[in-house]
Amino acid sequence: MGRRAVLFIREFTVRKHERGILLRNGDFERFLAPAVYRFFDPHRRLEVERFDLTQPAFEHRLVDYLVRWQPEAVEDHFWSIETGAGQIAVVYRNGHPWTFVAPERRALYWKGVVRVTAELIDVEENLAVPRRIVQACVTERQARRASLFDAAVLVREVPEAHVGLLFVDGRLARELTPGVHAFWKIGRNLRVELVDLRVKGLEVGEQELLTKDKESLRVHLNASYRFRDVQLTVRNVRDPVDFLYKEIQLGLRSAVADRSLDALLEHKGSLDGDVFARVHDKLAALGIDLTEVGVNELARITI
Repeated sequence: MGRRAVLFIREFTVRKHERGILLRNGDFERFLAPAVYRFFDPHRRLEVERFDLTQPAFEHRLVDYLVRWQPEAVEDHFWSIETGAGQIAVVYRNGHPWTFVAPERRALYWKGVVRVTAELIDVEENLAVPRRIVQACVTERQARRASLFDAAVLVREVPEAHVGLLFVDGRLARELTPGVHAFWKIGRNLRVELVDLRVKGLEVGEQELLTKDKESLRVHLNASYRFRDVQLTVRNVRDPVDFLYKEIQLGLRSAVADRSLDALLEHKGSLDGDVFARVHDKLAALGIDLTEVGVNELARITI
């Protein structure tokens, strides 16, 4: 071969952990296995794109073309994954959950170095995420790394002595026990509200009330309560704590208005039980247990 011809020889190397695609004028020619290639290319129309097989995801403009017009070559070089409507594919890398393919999508992954498998899941029928995938998400978060599943999975932890309320597209779907829970959020709007089941205190601030004999009285009380049936409460009360505050306030106002100033000052302790009796049953019917009412201050207002 003459010296001039040698100048037109182009050399490309595809290493052992790589695969190549040979393009001519930007069009696909063929796949290249590991080797050193020499092409006579006087007009520099050839190009070789190299792909590292340790990064198996094949995201390329030619994916659809290759699947349609080079099916045998695709079968030789790739794992092909396709999803339908309402489906996702959980992709495993060497047996570990790695990423996912969204509904109605196609993805190719290089064969040769990384073992890639996939599991199709109907996310329209299955709301809960399999435990092995949940664990992968939690592990990534504990390592302070972003998980590729974050776009598809909602993960929430319910602490001890709490329940979680899962809302799907604005509707209460289920109650969650303490622990880690995960749900597919593709195609739906999810949120989880945490509710503390322990006994809590509520301070009903200073109230200026009128007694039966039209005397002005300053009253301050505290109450204790807990949620007994969270779903019942949430389905019927928009803001449970505000509702509880107002009901105790109304009960206090009624109890004071039914008695004279002297009766109230003489029997201060009876006001606790009176307020409790006036509101307890109504709250209980809505899933709220009122456990105690205590009047801290009871004094006549003098002008």
